[in-house]
Amino acid sequence: MIEIFTVDAFATNPFKGNPACVCLSFMNDEHSDDFDQLFQKIAKEMNLSETAFITKSSTSTSTYFLQWFTPKNEVPLCGHATLSTAHILFDQHLSQSNELIFETKHVGQLKVRKLKENFLELDFPQGQPQPILLSETIVEELKQKLCIKSDIKGN
Repeated sequence: MIEIFTVDAFATNPFKGNPACVCLSFMNDEHSDDFDQLFQKIAKEMNLSETAFITKSSTSTSTYFLQWFTPKNEVPLCGHATLSTAHILFDQHLSQSNELIFETKHVGQLKVRKLKENFLELDFPQGQPQPILLSETIVEELKQKLCIKSDIKGN
């Protein structure tokens, strides 16, 4: 049997917030890319924006390897599914811990701390800003919606 939780992140009531699935069935297995095809099938079956999977890290008992899958592919990072995973781990397996670490493929380590009941803090990685090209139509619409009056030009 595969153990999966559905967590409504950023909500205090069921069926509110941002849902994510959290799969704990592999938390005692060493991380291996061999799991990726199975994780993808499970995420497709769950059919939520993201399903999080944890596997064992060799680092410590409160460190796990974390991956996120949409119904179509693996994604490099997902904040609400990370917090959902931490919530389930603290609730089900790490009730005496106040901090846990997730190792990831794409963004390094993510640290989650328990602040008080139902409040978690995530050290979210700061990526490098990337320039984007916007059409003049989009720039004009943004200026209108944001009440910007200055001369900003699109490409």
